[in-house]
This record gives sequence, structure tokens and C-alpha cells, in this order.
Amino acid sequence: MDTGSICDKCQEQLDNPPDGGIARKLSLDEREALLKMRQVVSGDYPRALVMKGGGVKGLAFAGALLELERYYWFDRHVGTSAGAIAAALLAGGFAPNELADLLSKKSFREFMDAPFWKLPFNLVFRRGCYPGDHFRAWIGDLLHSKIA
Repeated sequence: MDTGSICDKCQEQLDNPPDGGIARKLSLDEREALLKMRQVVSGDYPRALVMKGGGVKGLAFAGALLELERYYWFDRHVGTSAGAIAAALLAGGFAPNELADLLSKKSFREFMDAPFWKLPFNLVFRRGCYPGDHFRAWIGDLLHSKIA
């Protein structure tokens, strides 16, 4: 068990306990707990990458990830602001080198998609200066390109 592996025969018995015995099929919660226990025992538990905001400095995440990917693999990505953009793209299947290319070519000023005179109105009535339509279309197209 120190590897976190379960042999095929044992896995079969967990999935389909023999009739007439005291064993029963595992519930979803029990399966989840067993998986987590196996991950901890094997040292193969999920690793999260947390990235903070920073505007255009978010491009630095891509450079750092190029180095990090040599040593670590992350299966969870979270962030705020520019970090959230990077996290969404990484979670969507983009590799760090693709992320670096995308972010270096993107003008973040395009996300400011409201005329100057509308900013006070948007801030008061929409609780934000910019509607974010350009951003939603941009990231939606990128994520769709990975899925399709």
C-alpha cells in the first residue's frame, strides 16, 4: 500500500464484492476517501498553483511556469485578476509556452471596452468601469479553440 496502488484483483473485489459475504459495494463518499488516502500514501496528491494579480506582469507567470514545469505538475490552477486569466487558460489545456505567446501578443488595453464618459455611469449602476465584453469573447474563443 505504500505505493498507493491497489492490485487488479483487489480493485475488482472493491467494485464487485462477492455475494453472500459481509462486504458491500463502496459508496461514492467511500470511494473518494479511499482515493484521497491512496494519493497521500503515494505522495501523488493534487498540487495547486495559486497566482495573484498584477496586470501585464501576469506575463511573468508564463515565464515562471516554463521553469516550474520542468520540476512540477499542477492539476489545480487558481488566481486573481491576471493570475485568474493564466489559471483559466492553463486549466483549459494551454501549455506554459502557449500562455507566454498569447499573453505577450495581447494588448490588455483592449479589455477597457467602454468610452471614458461612460465610466462613472458603469461604476455606479453596473458596479464596474468596463463591461468586459471583449474579455469574455477573447477568453471564450481561446478556450473553445482547445475544446473543439
